[in-house]
Amino acid sequence: MVGNKHVFWQALVFTIIIFVIGLIFGFFIESYLAGQIEYSLAKSEINLLDEQVRIRAIGGFDIDCDKSKRGLFEFADRIYSEALKLEEQSSSSQFDKETFDLLHKRYDLLRTMLWVESNEIKELCGDNFHTLTYLYESETTNTGVRAKQLYFSRLLAEIKDEHPEDILLIPIAIDTGLSSLEMIIENYEITDFPVVVINGEIKVSEVVTKSEFEKIVFE
Repeated sequence: MVGNKHVFWQALVFTIIIFVIGLIFGFFIESYLAGQIEYSLAKSEINLLDEQVRIRAIGGFDIDCDKSKRGLFEFADRIYSEALKLEEQSSSSQFDKETFDLLHKRYDLLRTMLWVESNEIKELCGDNFHTLTYLYESETTNTGVRAKQLYFSRLLAEIKDEHPEDILLIPIAIDTGLSSLEMIIENYEITDFPVVVINGEIKVSEVVTKSEFEKIVFE
């Protein structure tokens, strides 16, 4: 009996130790994730402010066209890279859906601002690059729409990779509740998605081959 009691107390102490270690580990994990969320929110806020200043600086400081274009492309590439990381973090459950949706909305706002800025630079400097604004539905459950969006995503990524200096690719989810984006979409009279707006003028919503799409863009 004494031996059994000794084994029982050993097992109990061991269980308590494991439980406490689990609590401590969980606390550190939660703290780390909270820090990641806070960092991502702060970073997106800085990006928003940075883009607002960039737009004003182009007109207010008479920045030359080459610098304006280079800055536009660099900022767009940075936002694209950060958004990809956000998608990876979301898939690994680092963020809850509410936080992810908020961050996604901020990045879509940044991209909308980039779209506006690209049009302004084109007016000031001429058409020395091509803007492909890809409007899609992030929350759709329609399999046909999802398949079409996957096709456009791959097509646009491939064209961007082949023409990095000539193509400004701006993917924007249209269902995040951005009133500014909704106003622009209404102005373009766009009702079907996905759609690619080329240079602020041509709208492509039907599946075309890569060569057909490139012909529309470059000719």
